Amino acid sequence: MAAVDSAVRYGGIRDALRRLPARELGVLALWRGNGANVVRLVPDVAFRFIVHDQFRVMFAPMDGSPPGVAEKLAAGAATGVLKTLLFYPLDVCRTRITADHPRRPLWSYISDHSVVFAVDCEIRGCTGTVPRCAAVHGWCGAVLGNKFHHVRRVAEEATFGPGIYFDRVVRRCMQMNGAAGQAVRYASASDCLRQLLRSHGGVRALYRGCLTNCIKTSLGAPVHFIMYDAIKSAVQALDPTTGVASPL
Repeated sequence: MAAVDSAVRYGGIRDALRRLPARELGVLALWRGNGANVVRLVPDVAFRFIVHDQFRVMFAPMDGSPPGVAEKLAAGAATGVLKTLLFYPLDVCRTRITADHPRRPLWSYISDHSVVFAVDCEIRGCTGTVPRCAAVHGWCGAVLGNKFHHVRRVAEEATFGPGIYFDRVVRRCMQMNGAAGQAVRYASASDCLRQLLRSHGGVRALYRGCLTNCIKTSLGAPVHFIMYDAIKSAVQALDPTTGVASPL
């Protein structure tokens, strides 16, 4: 809801759930773009956890003592920034596909998003990367940098996420900036932020859709962390020699 055209803007979660299936491809409209999202998440999540363990080793104290809070935060932040720089084009394509016309055939998606990689990401398609790196620096540092109990980790995601939600709004606006059929509205991320504050309801515009995001996070974060730890424990049970060090 954060980056929707004003002509089809939704009044809230219930309004979006009611209108999306009615005006598009039925219930499947709620999952439009999820295939691209899965393609984005597979390398994204795998890279995040594997490289994070490597950064933990790199930032560990030279005297062999366990990493402190600063070292853990540094490892998490470095992981987040590197992950964003490598996989941000996939995020751009996911946003474009999700917001695109619902009845376009698959070949048209492939053609259009080949152009996104070849042209848009080279010129301006990756605008929004800087604010994304700034926000993910703190998010990954907080979430990955602390090996808390599952409940505390979920609570951390649910509380820290809304604090940087404005980054998501700015990022989505920048990703759709200059898309096919749309004008280039924002010269930069800072210009986008200024325009949102001036003409879209002030600070409230930066948190439009935040409740939906909190609900999604509260449901998805437990699965995310618990399944990762369960799979890691299963691998270690099959091969007791397996440690937490990265294979890189």
